[in-house]
Amino acid sequence: MKENSLKIIADNIADWIYWVDAEGKAMFHSKSVEQFTEYTLEEIAANENFLIDVIYEEDKEQFIEHKKTAYSENPETNEIVFRIVTKSGKIKTISHICRPIYEDGKYIGRIADNRDITLQKAQSETILTEKKRFDLYMESIQDVLWEVDDNYLIKYVSPAFTKISGLPCEVAVGKSVFELLNITKESELYNVLMNRRNVFLEKGIIEDAIFEVPFSNKEGKIIFSTSN
Repeated sequence: MKENSLKIIADNIADWIYWVDAEGKAMFHSKSVEQFTEYTLEEIAANENFLIDVIYEEDKEQFIEHKKTAYSENPETNEIVFRIVTKSGKIKTISHICRPIYEDGKYIGRIADNRDITLQKAQSETILTEKKRFDLYMESIQDVLWEVDDNYLIKYVSPAFTKISGLPCEVAVGKSVFELLNITKESELYNVLMNRRNVFLEKGIIEDAIFEVPFSNKEGKIIFSTSN
């Protein structure tokens, strides 16, 4: 009953699980390996080098080095990311984690858990590409762009801030716009900005407006700028 239960789990688990013995020979693959690689269990069993052959050519050296370290009596849990090539030629990105297993205190190999992270990898690369485009755009514009929260605390400021003020952007982030621009509560501009904030929070809309704002740069020189 116990063995049958373990087989049911092994045949239905989403991740590709496999076990290699103390010599590094594959002793077991969960059935999900067929979905991962498109090779049948019979084809895999007939290929002693399957775990190397299935790996994307550029990642093989990394995996071989991983085996030298991990597939020995190594007590640590090891993690790597590599790509595989399926039977039909698709490339998938795999997150691999393996740990040692023991029987009655004797080292009998390692068990590995492979997870398909192809989609997550593609999404993260898309986000990274979009961020690079955004950063390049921000570097190219001469105007200072701000992002502030409901209380006018600065969340982001574009690189032009440094070019104009001589101060690093990090100086501005987290500060209040009022503090950074020396706008006191007694000033007319403070009241105007707070009124606009209240209207926005109440109605969710805000009209465009242009303000002239004095600002001290790194040398203490007063710079007048327009803000909208």
